[in-house]
Amino acid sequence: MPSALKSKNEFLNFLIDEKLFSAEQLAVAEDHALKEGVSVEQLIVQEKLASDEALTKKKAKFFGLPFIDLQSQKLDPAVLKIIPKGVAEHYRMIAFAREASEIKVALLDPRNYQAMAAMDVLASGANLRIRYYLADRAGLEGALKLYGELTKEVADVLASAREEVTAEPEKALAPAEAVIKGAPVSRIVSVIMRHAYEGKASDIHIEPHRGESRVRYRIDGVLKVSL
Repeated sequence: MPSALKSKNEFLNFLIDEKLFSAEQLAVAEDHALKEGVSVEQLIVQEKLASDEALTKKKAKFFGLPFIDLQSQKLDPAVLKIIPKGVAEHYRMIAFAREASEIKVALLDPRNYQAMAAMDVLASGANLRIRYYLADRAGLEGALKLYGELTKEVADVLASAREEVTAEPEKALAPAEAVIKGAPVSRIVSVIMRHAYEGKASDIHIEPHRGESRVRYRIDGVLKVSL
């Protein structure tokens, strides 16, 4: 490859060596990326020189990290919550598996050293070892959405129960047994208990407020609001 076509970015040169695209294609992509104010990697995917998954797999190889397809993984909510939602969203990383005292953490960018530093603090406090993986954007975004499932699932069930009572107010005067059988109480309890177990909560607090209810779990001695 002529030196004039070489990129200053060693990773991009590696992609050419891996025959993901040609040096000429890269030169054009770098020029367009500069004009559009985006990264070359973004433009590579945007111009379909390579898929995001293919690019991430090459990045994993270059940086010596394993690639993880999060979309094919069944994620355990208890493991996911090792990294708080705010931290996961800010640093674009999630915990996707745990084996004894080792947790597996997926990153979007292997050069995000701030994310690794934050993870080191979290892991040291829980006496955990970390093994890093790389995930593509679609996989990571899908995993991050799981953080909102608990709130949505319980909220949907409670909303359904309120709608039934509003639509048929006479049910409020029915015998307790009939009310329990008619409303989705068992579903509410099942959802709350399952998430308490997955989150390793020691207590569940269901607190009625005017027009709504709030569920809180005591985890590691701290009450955390769920709904």
